[in-house]
Amino acid sequence: MNLRLRRPLWQTRWPRVVWVLLGALWLVSCSPAPPAALWRIAVNPWVGYEPWVFAQEMGALPPAVRVVELASNTETKRAFRNGLIEVAALTLDEALRLADEGQALHIVAVLSDSAGADAVLARADVAASLAASTSTSAPSKAMQPLRIGLERTALGELMLAHWLDKARLTLADVQPVHMEAADHENALTSRQVDMLVTFEPMKTRLEQRGAVKVLDTRELPGEVVDVLVARPGLDTTRLAELLLAWDHARQRLTLVSGPPPWLAAGVDLTPTQYLQTLEGLRFLSLADMLQRLQPDLSQTGPAAAPLAQGGQAMSTVLQSLGLIRQPPDWVSLLNPAPLALALTRAPQSATAAADHPSVSGGRP
Repeated sequence: MNLRLRRPLWQTRWPRVVWVLLGALWLVSCSPAPPAALWRIAVNPWVGYEPWVFAQEMGALPPAVRVVELASNTETKRAFRNGLIEVAALTLDEALRLADEGQALHIVAVLSDSAGADAVLARADVAASLAASTSTSAPSKAMQPLRIGLERTALGELMLAHWLDKARLTLADVQPVHMEAADHENALTSRQVDMLVTFEPMKTRLEQRGAVKVLDTRELPGEVVDVLVARPGLDTTRLAELLLAWDHARQRLTLVSGPPPWLAAGVDLTPTQYLQTLEGLRFLSLADMLQRLQPDLSQTGPAAAPLAQGGQAMSTVLQSLGLIRQPPDWVSLLNPAPLALALTRAPQSATAAADHPSVSGGRP
């Protein structure tokens, strides 16, 4: 009788299992990594956000990152609320309003300071009447309420409040007319409004058509700041790459030979006018961005970072206007980690670059 003895189980089945597992691991290691999730950066037609547009056109953005151009800050906030974008360029006041509404966000960069690019304009005849009124001991209350066009944004309300204080007027003396930025120029030139709270590039175009500036952000240093906000949980490394792309475009735009003509044409300005609008902005280098977000070790408390210190007065005004309910939680809001990582990877020229454009001669 010929008996066939079976080998132990460990000598038969397990080696096959091991080889199958090893083969599977090899296949996994050879498979391409899954594509990165798409990130969308929302911007609006404001010259201060042009480095994002420029970075996209140069192909400098990280993979799977796209710039989405929206009509206004209002639309940007709506898209953020609805989960349609991951990253957004906003004014600081609008970022604070989003956070106050309960939207989870981090401020990961300070892009620029406005130094004249935002303004309150008046028709020439209205400006003359205001000048005559304020030259007396008390402003005249006899004129009809001034119709002032502005976006329904915190920045618009803030600029209006500052101008009223400067002109020694109250809200009872004016009639706010809320409108989108796209309607600003037509509203003033067609006399639908007497005055306008606006920004570049509309400001430059309207001044060339006779509008008179009665207030701009040179009188409000540090109050109008553009920031980059991101949803919590986004990859720090990709955010750092994104900030490096911004800085590369910023330097090309302001420190080399000036902006390409197509950027000026995109906002309906001549190259000379475009350069003039840049004079109303102060773009920040990566090093200065980080300095604004990191806590000042000589200070204590939740507002130890310079951005928070500078934003205290703004948050007080926003509360007084009923635009936010409580002071911001600066510790939760500010996230300097992506900037710190970007600086470790930046060329030396990026960390030492000047903050102000070296060239000579937009916002919802």
